[in-house]
Amino acid sequence: MTRRKTNPEEIRNPDHYFKKYISMEIHHDQSETAEYYKMFLSTDAILEGGEGGINREMMLSLSTNAKGELFEKAQAPATSREWIAQMQTRSLQHAMQELSPKQQDVLFYRYYWERSQTEVSEIMDISQQSISRLERRAKEKIEKILLGGCKKP
Repeated sequence: MTRRKTNPEEIRNPDHYFKKYISMEIHHDQSETAEYYKMFLSTDAILEGGEGGINREMMLSLSTNAKGELFEKAQAPATSREWIAQMQTRSLQHAMQELSPKQQDVLFYRYYWERSQTEVSEIMDISQQSISRLERRAKEKIEKILLGGCKKP
């Protein structure tokens, strides 16, 4: 026997009726969400060698080159000179080449590697005040060259 659809006029207690159907919708959504997430493995399960069969050693081998260096570090410039050579803006590249080697290194560590002035001072083995002064003067010199109309290289 098929169940007859209830007409809105026949509903005796609308609060109970709507709560029932809202709870059924919530339950349906939760079950669909659970089914959706069953399709995907968690990263931890993959790394632990679970169902995916990939372990930590395999992940490490996929992210390193033949020398065992991480790809990010292998592709990153090792010095400020390499960083300047990779710059695409010719005027900025020229302005950076006009800086002293110390100023280039400070900007390299500060802006390429996103280090704090304190960290740069530890790397370069000079005081934090000197780093601050070098950075400020380097920025001023670059601004002067770029806004003053530098000679074309």
